Amino acid sequence: AKGFLGSLFDFSFTSFVTPKIVKVIYVLVTIWTVIWALIFLRFGFKYGGAAGGFFTLLVVDPILVVLTLGAYRMVLELFMVVHRMHEELKAIRERGES
Repeated sequence: AKGFLGSLFDFSFTSFVTPKIVKVIYVLVTIWTVIWALIFLRFGFKYGGAAGGFFTLLVVDPILVVLTLGAYRMVLELFMVVHRMHEELKAIRERGES
């Protein structure tokens, strides 16, 4: 198994990068989503006063975080499922050849 840089520069595509970076991508997406939630919260308090700020805190931000992280999680899981399917098919093919 190659490391991250070895997989990144593997021009024959025998080693994959996705399983190595999917956790990092999800952490970055989580941080980015929280930053946006804080920005919306600031705008809620700035333009909506206390009521708008609390509405943003209790309704808008939770919906934003859950939907955004849910969507990104599904996409990243799809990538991982496809990768695992490839590994399983490769193992089945190798068992059939021997």
